[in-house]
Amino acid sequence: MLAERMKAGPLTLDELGPILSDVIDEVAATHARGEIDRGLRPSRVVLEGGRARLVPEPNRKLAALDDLDSFNVTIGSFTFMAPELVRGSANVDGRADIYAIGAIAFSALAGKTPFDGHNALTRIALKLDRPAPTLEEIAGRAFPPLVESFVATALARDRDARYPSIGVMREAWRLVCSAE
Repeated sequence: MLAERMKAGPLTLDELGPILSDVIDEVAATHARGEIDRGLRPSRVVLEGGRARLVPEPNRKLAALDDLDSFNVTIGSFTFMAPELVRGSANVDGRADIYAIGAIAFSALAGKTPFDGHNALTRIALKLDRPAPTLEEIAGRAFPPLVESFVATALARDRDARYPSIGVMREAWRLVCSAE
């Protein structure tokens, strides 16, 4: 699992490139079916033979993109949840998954989560009140501008400032990987 690999230390961009590409492709297929995952996190990413795939969570249904009265918004770890999910908004769209992918990328590359605190309430407050830090601020080393831009766009608190679709995110990630 990606979570286990991340415990060993930060991933290089070369390592993360194909993993995140596979995750983005799976989420794109989910969105194409009119569903949102809402529970993306490294512990659901299985690494097998140079490929990555998402494993489903037991007893969990994906939410329809137009299911505005769904209350099951606390699925997943707060670390990877978009601010609108943390707030319990019923008006959630695919950009919540885009945020989660950005949080996974950030954590994998930096070796730490974007918002850290002593407890979940502190992490939630930071997520809701502050923009995400840069990779360099958390990891203490420089990253290419395209990588920083990719993560910053994906982790934007205002979902209108994120990638507008998983397809646009996919193209941005391809650009990041090809520039390396």
